[in-house]
Formats: sequence, structure tokens, C-alpha cells
Amino acid sequence: MTFEDSGTSIGTGTLSGSGNTATATFATTAPLTVGDHAITAVYAGDANDSGSTSSVLVQVVNSNTSTTVLGSSVNPSLFGQSVTFTATVTGNGTPTGSVTFKDGATTIGTGTLSAGVTTFTTSTLAIGTHSITGAYSGDANNATSVSNTVSQVVNQDSTTTTLISSVNPSVFGQSVTFAATVAVVAPGAGTPGGTVNFKDGATTIGSGTLAAGVATFSTATLTVATHSITAVYVGDTNDSTSTSSVLSQVVNQDSTTTTLISSVNPSVF
Repeated sequence: MTFEDSGTSIGTGTLSGSGNTATATFATTAPLTVGDHAITAVYAGDANDSGSTSSVLVQVVNSNTSTTVLGSSVNPSLFGQSVTFTATVTGNGTPTGSVTFKDGATTIGTGTLSAGVTTFTTSTLAIGTHSITGAYSGDANNATSVSNTVSQVVNQDSTTTTLISSVNPSVFGQSVTFAATVAVVAPGAGTPGGTVNFKDGATTIGSGTLAAGVATFSTATLTVATHSITAVYVGDTNDSTSTSSVLSQVVNQDSTTTTLISSVNPSVF
């Protein structure tokens, strides 16, 4: 007995039985593709019996269900930190195709499956909690699937603030420039923006706007004394506040010179 799929032979089976009925079976060694298959059994006949063909049996082969599992390399992460999302797809055999990575309804990247796994890496997620999913496209044998939702938390970066003086000690009335440098602590990334307040003890004496991570403030009004100067970074959307260590700015008295003249010289008794 020859078994055919839409007229193409897919295998044979040997008849066995007793009386007027004989049966042949055939089990496929290769899986049938997804779709409808018109299967017939064709008997070639023998010395005593003529050939015949069965009616068509429509064998429906559906896609296998698939499962997509999504994970994050680091969670929570910091602003500017690189995060890798890994999608693992299981199904019939080794699924092929692609996975679309989404933040809510917004597509943020895609990856092609290799051995059922694909990744997507980003360092541009904004501060907040992001609902990340991976949507598998499916292939010839596996249906589409959507992963679990990963709630990716992105926190502000930590910062450090360092303070230097243009001249220390200085003298009364001399202009002194204080420079504050604000930097992001790894694994955060980026250049902080915003404002730095300069303080003498608890009193704010000035402020400066960061440019390329540096803010300055100049003054010539410090009194004669030792001043405890600090720089306080107020933070921005992506970066947290920080305060420098205390800089002891010494302001000394000015040096002087004294000159003397006489109204008349020589004079008489």
C-alpha cells in the first residue's frame, strides 16, 4: 500500500490480515508541515485483486504552541547603565524567527533567534519603571507568543562633587574662584546638568550652572577668617544630589606699606 500526500508518495506499508480484509500502516519519519494534507492510500493490486484508491483524508497539522520567557541582566538599573534583555523561546524543535522587544506598546528593538535565544541591549531607558515584553514572531512550525512582563526599574545615578579654590590662602579683597566638578558614579553614565550652590558654613554665598560637569563662583567679599566652603549639587532628572567635602578657605589680612614726608626739610628753630 502506498500512502500519498496530494499525489506525492510519502511512504508504504505491507498488507496483513485474514479473510476478506487486510490492513497496512505507515508512520511518518519526518513531521508533516503545518497546513492541510490530502492523504490517500493507493492499493496497487495483486494477482487476485485489482487496485483501488481510498477517499481523501484531510490531515490538519496545526502550529505548535510556543513559550517565550524574558529576563533582564540587571534590575533595578541606573540611568545610562547598559541593560541586556534575553528572550528564550521553546516550542517544536528549535524555534526560529525573531523577537520584538517592547516598552509598553513601543518597540525598542528586535533580535533574531539563535538556538532559541536572542538578546537586546540598551542604555537609553529613562528614569522610571518600564514594562518590557518580548513578542515572538513565530515560524513555519511554531505559533507566536508573548513573554512575561519584566518591570525594569531605572533609578537616578549617584554623583560625587569635588571643590577646589583658585587661591588659598587669599587676602582680604582678593578675588577667589571656587570650581565644583560633578561626576556620575559608575555604572551610571552621562554628564550631570543643573545647578551647584556654594556655601560658607550654612549660608549660601553664590551659585553656578554646570557646563560639561563644572560650575564656578567667584567672590572678593570674604572676611578675614577661615571659611568652611562647600559645594552642593542640587541634582537633575537623571542624577541625584551630592555635597563636596569642606574646603577651608583662609583669608588673611592685607599687607601694607607706610611712607612718611615732612612739610619742610630742612627747617629752622
